Amino acid sequence: MRAALLIASHHLKRVIRKPGLLLLLIAVPFTLALIEYAAFGKTVAVGKLPPVQILFLDEDDSLASRFLFQALSADQMREFIQARSVGDREEAKRMFQKNQASALVVTPAGFGSHLLDGQEAEIQFYGNPVQTFSPQIAASALEMLVLIANQLYGEVAEPLKTIKSFTEGDVPTSEEGVARVAVQFFQGFQKFGKLGSLQDLEVKLQRPDRSGEPAVSGSTPGRFFAFIFPGLLIFALFFISQILAVRLLRDRMRGLQRRILMTRASRGSILFGGILYLVAALFVLLLVVGFLASLVFGIQLRDPLSLLILTLGVSVFIAGLQLTIIGMAKTDRGASFAAGVIIMFLALLGGTFIPAENYPPFFQALAFRIPNGAAQQGIIDVLVHHRSLGEIGSHVITTWIWATIFLWTAIRAEGRRLKIG
Repeated sequence: MRAALLIASHHLKRVIRKPGLLLLLIAVPFTLALIEYAAFGKTVAVGKLPPVQILFLDEDDSLASRFLFQALSADQMREFIQARSVGDREEAKRMFQKNQASALVVTPAGFGSHLLDGQEAEIQFYGNPVQTFSPQIAASALEMLVLIANQLYGEVAEPLKTIKSFTEGDVPTSEEGVARVAVQFFQGFQKFGKLGSLQDLEVKLQRPDRSGEPAVSGSTPGRFFAFIFPGLLIFALFFISQILAVRLLRDRMRGLQRRILMTRASRGSILFGGILYLVAALFVLLLVVGFLASLVFGIQLRDPLSLLILTLGVSVFIAGLQLTIIGMAKTDRGASFAAGVIIMFLALLGGTFIPAENYPPFFQALAFRIPNGAAQQGIIDVLVHHRSLGEIGSHVITTWIWATIFLWTAIRAEGRRLKIG
């Protein structure tokens, strides 16, 4: 055991003497987290998405078209969309090309007169082709307004027809007629006004959570980073482990292991020294970088025991994975290629960049059954959802099952090469 500790400490000292690439990789999760926060965090951190930018082109310049623009610009809509008037289609095209807007709404000439005539009035909608979700949100908002407008139009269609007959001279204007139109408008708006109570409704979205707390990214930047940083940290740890493991492979290729075997060190000491070196390095890095993230991003650390069990489990898994790869590889290039493919597959499937709890049900269940996905979600559950060790038991068990399997596989592969047992 003493020999194994000496071998592990020797490897660790070599890493500390030349930490340049290691420090560069440690900076990766911090950089990616800041980029995500710059793109989404300022609104997502308070539970909101950025409002969708909609352009409005009024080619009709009628009372009805101006009413539609005012409806899109209403205070109740500003949380979801922001409407801006443009002078012509070319201006809208330029803004689309600069990705400054998600949709264009056009009221063509004749829009207001068609409504007065009781005919179908057309509203033209154009989504920005380079965007995916925002144009759909804009289209849904417009559909909602059109639905409400159709209800209003149905209530006041009769007085509108009377006004049209007045203006065209088909019916002579009289005090009784004007009074009747006013009463019809009043009655129509009174019926429609009952819909105004909808604006008093308050809808809160809450992800199912046994603790009873909203399972969103939170109302502070710290909770936003607690939601995304664990996956980015595990992702960086994969590549750091690849560099650390390749050092062992190169030692083997250069004959360092053979020279150690000529000393009193046993083959078992060499094997367990390498395992201890890799697990200890990854575990310490996870703890140090996690602590730094809590200081830099304001992440509130809670339930240290759960975090320690999860971080140790994922460290053992990653170490076992890399040791298995180098135990089977013949060259460092082959090991690096195999590790890179496996890492990207696990990262995408496990929810590195988009936490797996936001995945569709099938992919979410799949992500929670692979080690990095289970560990990441377990850490998020502790930091964001305030869950206890018992409540994240399934994630802990999944992580440690995979860790045990790959550690055993690594021992078998390296032991066979060293001809142990």
